[in-house]
Amino acid sequence: MIHYHHDINQARAAFNWNLFRRLFSYATRNKRKLILAALLALIGTVANVLQPILVQRAIDDGIRQNQTDLLVGLSSLYLALSLLENGALGLQIWLMSQVGQGVFYNLRMDLFRKMQDLSMDYHDRTISGSIISRFTSDITSLNDILTEGLVSTITDLVLIFGAFAVMMSYSWQLALATLVIVPVMLFGAGFFRVQAARSYRRVRALMSETNANLAESILGIRVTQTFSREQENSRLFGKVTEETLQAHKKARMIGVSVIPGIDLLLAISVAIVLTYGGNLVLGDNNVELGVVTAFLIYLQRLFHPLQELGTRFDLLQAAMASGERVTKVLDTPVTVLDKADAQDIPCIKGQIKYSNVHFEYLPDEPVLNGISFDVNTGDTLALVGATGAGKSTIINLLFRFYDINNGAIEIDGSDIREVTQSSLRSQMALVLQDPFLFKGTIRENIAYGKPDASDYEIEEAAKAVHLHDTIMNMDFGYETSVAERGGRLSMGQRQLVSFARALLTNPRILVLDEATSSVDTQTEAIVQQALETLLENRTAIVIAHRLSTVRMADEILVLDAGTIIERGVHSTLVSAGGHYQRMHELGFDLSDEDIAERLQSGKASRLS
Repeated sequence: MIHYHHDINQARAAFNWNLFRRLFSYATRNKRKLILAALLALIGTVANVLQPILVQRAIDDGIRQNQTDLLVGLSSLYLALSLLENGALGLQIWLMSQVGQGVFYNLRMDLFRKMQDLSMDYHDRTISGSIISRFTSDITSLNDILTEGLVSTITDLVLIFGAFAVMMSYSWQLALATLVIVPVMLFGAGFFRVQAARSYRRVRALMSETNANLAESILGIRVTQTFSREQENSRLFGKVTEETLQAHKKARMIGVSVIPGIDLLLAISVAIVLTYGGNLVLGDNNVELGVVTAFLIYLQRLFHPLQELGTRFDLLQAAMASGERVTKVLDTPVTVLDKADAQDIPCIKGQIKYSNVHFEYLPDEPVLNGISFDVNTGDTLALVGATGAGKSTIINLLFRFYDINNGAIEIDGSDIREVTQSSLRSQMALVLQDPFLFKGTIRENIAYGKPDASDYEIEEAAKAVHLHDTIMNMDFGYETSVAERGGRLSMGQRQLVSFARALLTNPRILVLDEATSSVDTQTEAIVQQALETLLENRTAIVIAHRLSTVRMADEILVLDAGTIIERGVHSTLVSAGGHYQRMHELGFDLSDEDIAERLQSGKASRLS
């Protein structure tokens, strides 16, 4: 397993309030419920703030004046306000929960759409576990703060300001006396904010690394068991998990330490009110005993939300760290874009032209150097060469997964950069060496590129690639589940499913990237028959090592280090005595590495 520390190093970034406002903008998409929830919060807060006033009047006007009827009336009103407060709060929580779930849905869909739109260069440099963590732990963390945290935070803030306003109206001297602790509170809040922000960014980054290692282990389990790497992988996973645990403990310790600090400040404030407020009562300063009692109640109601804000602070920091990671993806630019005036490419006939194409994945590291060739409609072009020669890059550029640096690629005379990507790719098909099958049935996988295909069309495509009988011999026929990545099918069966999938879309241009190299000799005969059907009346580009696949090509390009060093048909190239002839002597069933090594070592004559 590999460790990825890029995100962890970003854990010291400054806290960004603009991020919270941006996330909150998702909530404003449901303005009606948001406004109603705000009104309910105001009603509940007013009811809460009025209750200590009733206590003050009950003491000063009811008890001290011996007014029994007034006590009964004030007690009844207190109960009514309590019912109103709790009813408003319950309805508010329900509304904000709906708003928050809407935020959760919209944010996840925006993130998914962005992932679908991002160009291949992003997916090349981003590990899958890191992407998955955005959809799981990161968005879940955001959902927590935007559903439960947001509603409570808004209510608490309104309550704090409302209670303090009433306290000022009672006795500004006593209210200001309680503000002595505010500088201490602000300093502590600032300190905890910075520390918690750093800690929770590190937690989120380490969780992403843990997810990445987990995904890597699951996907590579066959290789792991083959090389008996179970214990070493467990050690590496345990190491990153331990780092995550310690980081989480540190972050939680910072958040939890806020609680005793607020309790201490509350005790100091109560002591101030009892001492100073008591002296005001005894000194006949127009401050009644009920006012001091109301102050004590208000202090409790002030510090309770402050304490809640403290316990919620770590949740907010975690959400902010997650929000930064999610918005970073949302803000990632798409490098391959359709031009503003791009038009759909007309029905493709299949003429392909590469003109002096240059390309590099990384700056100053060229992969293709002036590649030029033509493929006539209906012809098959084969690409051969060692690893790194540029074969796969040529087809990646044809599908416009990347944009070329210089030169032009044309289909039927249209530059592929001038047409929409969807119209271009919808008329082409790509079959890979390791075909990817999705979780679902064989029928769904064949129809992946054409979801509205009829059962007849699906079965005809399967028959054309000699797969129908095999499917019908399965227990559930076309409804057979292929499991994740097609694990229940053999390599040959998976390859034939990918052939049927490609054939069903009736592509005008077909690209085969080592599509026959992973099947056994017996299965290869069936695959070759399927290939003949698949290639009929279509323009094709084939990357292959096996002689049987390359021999039928109308033209063969031999590539080395991003340039074409030989071209021609099989018989001409064999008799030319060049690179291709030596590869032919070595045998096309050799891997790229074997061919490159043996060519470079000069052992061709001894091996032929």
